[in-house]
Amino acid sequence: MTGHQGVNASMTGCRGVNTSMTGCRGVNTSMTMTGHGGVDTSMTVTGHGGVDTSMTVTGPGGVNTLMTGHGGVNTSMTLTGHGGVNTSMTLTGHGGVNTSMTLTGHGGVNTSMPSH
Repeated sequence: MTGHQGVNASMTGCRGVNTSMTGCRGVNTSMTMTGHGGVDTSMTVTGHGGVDTSMTVTGPGGVNTLMTGHGGVNTSMTLTGHGGVNTSMTLTGHGGVNTSMTLTGHGGVNTSMPSH
């Protein structure tokens, strides 16, 4: 799914193989992916001036799952937001290997990265 200037755009994918979503300049754009045993599942958001942009992924046993993993390998979250408002990144990783979170925010308001 590719959404440019999308309003209330969402994507939900379970057990996806090579499933991806890219959204630019979304307003209230949410990305929720639940992948149990998914392979090469990725979620990428590049939001310049995005409002209320959130990214949540839960992937138990996922391999190369971007943005969340319970026991996942090579789990990562990358968000680039310039001037974003209420930009958040949530990662829950239990027993993850090489788990990382990267956030680049210039002029962001209420920008948070909770990890537990």
